[in-house]
This record gives sequence, structure tokens and C-alpha cells, in this order.
Amino acid sequence: SQRGGFLYFQGEGKANPAMDNLTQRKSLAKEAAILTGKAKIASYISQLKRKREETVAQALLKDKVLKLKVQAFIDGVEIVESRWDEEDNCQVTLRISKKKLLKKLNP
Repeated sequence: SQRGGFLYFQGEGKANPAMDNLTQRKSLAKEAAILTGKAKIASYISQLKRKREETVAQALLKDKVLKLKVQAFIDGVEIVESRWDEEDNCQVTLRISKKKLLKKLNP
């Protein structure tokens, strides 16, 4: 979704019910949620068009510097909300700045 100058993505992670330690169970569910959210962001970015009418995915195949920039950008996403359900599954909301993203993709 989109609000202001930001794009928001949801990630979901399942808790391992076999794990006895509540803190570890919640922590691993949150890490899984963050990874699924980042995967959604990467998929979104790869489908975007650059100035030369090629997709980011096409540009990443040729441009190692761009690939590093995109990876660093995704690693730096902001976690704005984390929620757990009664089974300790986690849902996170991640956000990225549209302005910063466009700067990375079109230097």
C-alpha cells in the first residue's frame, strides 16, 4: 500500500510450535516475517521500469553496482509494526521511501 512518500509491505512468519522457548519462537517468527516482507519488496522493485525502459530485474543482470545498491536498500527497510497472534505467528509492516528508492534506481 502507499501513504505519503512511503510504500508499505506486509510480511508473515509462522511460529514453530515444537519450540518450547517463547522468546525464541516469537523471534524466529518475526525474522521469517521480515524475510517474506523483504522478498515482496524485492519482487516489487524488480518489476519497476528504469529511465531506459528496462525493468530493474533486467538492469540487475548487467549492473553489479546497482545490485549492491538495491540489496543495501532492501536490508535497510524500516519495520514500522510487529504483531503476534495467539499462536505466536508474526506479521510485520515494512516501509520504504519512494524518493530514496527512485534515487537508487536512477542515479
